[in-house]
Amino acid sequence: MKLHGMTLSSLCIVLFAIMSLTTQAYAEQEWSGLANGDIIFQDRSGPRSEILKRASGTSITHVGIVRPTGGGFYVAHVMPEHGMFEEPIESFIEKGRGGRYWISRYDGLPYPPDENHPAVASAYASHYLAEYDTFHMPGNEALYDAEFINVVYGENGVDLGEPATLKSLGVRSESDLTTLFGEWEAHPVCQSRKLSAQDCRAELMDFEILTPASIAEDEELELVYTNAR
Repeated sequence: MKLHGMTLSSLCIVLFAIMSLTTQAYAEQEWSGLANGDIIFQDRSGPRSEILKRASGTSITHVGIVRPTGGGFYVAHVMPEHGMFEEPIESFIEKGRGGRYWISRYDGLPYPPDENHPAVASAYASHYLAEYDTFHMPGNEALYDAEFINVVYGENGVDLGEPATLKSLGVRSESDLTTLFGEWEAHPVCQSRKLSAQDCRAELMDFEILTPASIAEDEELELVYTNAR
């Protein structure tokens, strides 16, 4: 079939090229404000996220750090099934509920433009492929999402986020503890003192963890963009 001298296949090729250029231009515009070391927050689904959402009163339940590459922006973050890993920012955002995300920035760490942001450098030099910290214990090589951000910025003199006790976060039931820690009776806090399940549960109510929301609420950070409404 010809349309004013143009075959249907030729027309499809032209339309595809126009769509590709438009998509590329949109992506470049959307990410043009991103900076090396930006912190990206999102709302993830699942039982753990529901606990964090209930605790913080916000939709922020996961967090990662952004770095630019020759192939676009990537997000380094920590998940139970992967530990520390990275993925394209588009893939990261797609996994969030409704595609909502927030971008925050800390401007107090100057660095040469041809080098990585100091927190990003720490993430890859010291914590690349770190295992997930099931029990959320501070001070070991394994990490969880909010702790990862706190650690890589902390190694550069910036303390982000405020730990909170499980009790203050509204964690009460054994079901909540199982969601957060899995086999919570085996938590090091309890095992080191050989506590019974009942005493272990009581002890864990005073155990402190960092949440993505506590990082987002830190006064040192500036919210530079969100698509959440």
